[in-house]
Amino acid sequence: MYFDRSGVGEKINDELKNDYNVNHLPFKEAPSNLCYVIAAAISMLLVRAFKSLAHILTGQYIKPKMRIKQIMFRLIAFSVKLVCRSRQKFYKIYCQQKELIPLIQWANS
Repeated sequence: MYFDRSGVGEKINDELKNDYNVNHLPFKEAPSNLCYVIAAAISMLLVRAFKSLAHILTGQYIKPKMRIKQIMFRLIAFSVKLVCRSRQKFYKIYCQQKELIPLIQWANS
């Protein structure tokens, strides 16, 4: 039972080092670097919560196990235009991925 979760710590460290740039700390002082690592860990938790929510809204288009680069390319690589007409605001999506429509509607609400 103990060995079932043996790779979890290494996976978290790998994600922090590669995705959140904890491998190259920006300051010379240890307290400043500690604040940087804590901010990176908090942002990692926020991104994980967003991935879970996006997975619920979009289905298999955004999976909880995706790395942050994959999510950025899936969410940023399309254009959206805000259209204001007759006192209503809506988004016109110029992309082929119709899975993103519920996520954009959630962000607009």
